[in-house]
Amino acid sequence: MKKVVAVDFDGFLTSFGPTGRLKLPGFIYFLFLLIFNPKPNFDNFEIVEKLKDCGFRVVVLSARPELTRSLTKKWLDFYELEVDEIVLVGPGKVEEKKLSVIIDKEISYYFGDSLATINYLKGEGVSAFKC
Repeated sequence: MKKVVAVDFDGFLTSFGPTGRLKLPGFIYFLFLLIFNPKPNFDNFEIVEKLKDCGFRVVVLSARPELTRSLTKKWLDFYELEVDEIVLVGPGKVEEKKLSVIIDKEISYYFGDSLATINYLKGEGVSAFKC
């Protein structure tokens, strides 16, 4: 069985993005993404590509609302970043929701940009890294 790694989307794969702690209604989040169109963080693309080359299964684990799934997938396709799965937990209680997914999917490592999320996950025994 392949080891699984999770990566955050906004702020990790993108140069910036609204945080899940803002609890924006889905349609406002969607408008934010359409208006600002976050740019890719190519340094972190390299991390994802190297993990895939090493045989890891890569899951995007994001606080984006489900409403943005299609836009998220199109963004990944446009920038030609291949991932194995997209999990959108939505805003609010982001750390707890991400931990639940990490446990359920037996994710070995998590990479993200939020120090609060990284510290929470580390406190729960997850190998989590801020990039």
